[in-house]
Amino acid sequence: MGFAVGVDQESLREVYARVDQLIAEELGTSLMPPNCPIFGESLSIHTPGTHVTAEEFRAAEFSVNVYCGRTTVKRIVEERGISVDDEAMRVVTSRVKDRSASTGRVLTYDEVVDIAKEVLQRR
Repeated sequence: MGFAVGVDQESLREVYARVDQLIAEELGTSLMPPNCPIFGESLSIHTPGTHVTAEEFRAAEFSVNVYCGRTTVKRIVEERGISVDDEAMRVVTSRVKDRSASTGRVLTYDEVVDIAKEVLQRR
């Protein structure tokens, strides 16, 4: 699906990586962290929103950040064998969003699972 535009994607990735490297050397930080779902290896990662439940869209991975919802968090947690009721899931999702906001980055799936375990231990 899509249009053929004659762009060599691998060359484009190399250019992007080089530009990002130059910026990181100059500013001391990368424009896009490796887990940012915009370009490169993380391109297939979906940044969740309300449409994540649509049958037409089934990304393999999700970017877990301040925009994620309970459906995304629940999927991540349940895929790792952890059962969380609706009330606890609201708390877990809120803490996931808070952690993403306070750290200024997307969270790993392991971090989401750790947050879920913390919430469940306190119940």
